Amino acid sequence: MRCDVIVIGAGMAGLVAADELVRAGADVRVLEASSEVGGRVLGQPSGPDTGAEFIGRPHSALRTLINSLGLRTSVAGLDRSPILWRLPNRHCVSRLPPVPMRDRVRLGTAWWRLRRQALRLDSEKPWNSEAIADLDRVSLADWLTDHGATQRGLDITEAVVGGFATRPITEVSAAHTAAWIAAAGGLLTAIRSGQQYVVPGGAHQIPRRLADRIGDRIIVRSPVAAITTGHHGVEVTTGDDVWAADAAIAAVPLPALQHVIIEPAPEPALQSAIMQLSYGRAVKSLPPQRLRDPPRIDPWSAGTRWLSHGAITGQWPASPQPTAPSPNYSATWPPASTSNPPNYTRSA
Repeated sequence: MRCDVIVIGAGMAGLVAADELVRAGADVRVLEASSEVGGRVLGQPSGPDTGAEFIGRPHSALRTLINSLGLRTSVAGLDRSPILWRLPNRHCVSRLPPVPMRDRVRLGTAWWRLRRQALRLDSEKPWNSEAIADLDRVSLADWLTDHGATQRGLDITEAVVGGFATRPITEVSAAHTAAWIAAAGGLLTAIRSGQQYVVPGGAHQIPRRLADRIGDRIIVRSPVAAITTGHHGVEVTTGDDVWAADAAIAAVPLPALQHVIIEPAPEPALQSAIMQLSYGRAVKSLPPQRLRDPPRIDPWSAGTRWLSHGAITGQWPASPQPTAPSPNYSATWPPASTSNPPNYTRSA
């Protein structure tokens, strides 16, 4: 079987690449190992996002794509919500880190020093900056400790940064963190850069609409076993088929290539990255909750609805008054068509 281009992986990167190639007139096939498209952008139809969810203000290309698919974004409102802090010895809801002021000051000072280093980097090509080598020799945890952060401060950093990096901060380099700050143009901007917007109805609609546009060129349950490049193009072998093409795009995380035979072998630096990198670990919790003790007053008359049962805290404006929901609450209530959803607690 032959086509112009084979795209390996039907996550967001693979789908966007295939979509652009199809619109340019190329004959494309997309080979996806799993039974679904979307990669880490997952969710239930008419339900919550179980994978990636937020869109940041700097993500202009993604927002353009969302508009082209007939979707829209709305403000997430997380900066107005309390935070559910999950720390080693304490779980609580608060807007500020639940540690003594002394620990906050020392942590803030250490971060501010890292920010100063970060803003000296080339935001477009940070690896070309002189300071990057020193930052890459230490983990974020070690860098913050060396600059005054306490263990309580490290616990706060682990809760905030570790969740997004899907790695412990002992395994995240200070260089990577500095590059993130440099790209955003500042520390506070970086912290806020990825969570401003959501897609009503779920971000999982993005890959599904892309897949609808690409059509039957996507072949699921087709894990790639080998990629061979020769004088006449590329051959991609799956369990059952061999595809020939002029070119191939491997749009998968590098660790996914550890079990793929690649001939000729990649250059040493790339081969080293493939073998040494690993997947991060993250858990996203969306547990339905039941209010055990209903409010004794009309919850809508006061203009505020607090669901304070250890998992979700939200609020609702007094006007207009919505229809009261059923006793079962989750992070998907109210429906996406509602114009003013509650501000649910962030979990850190």
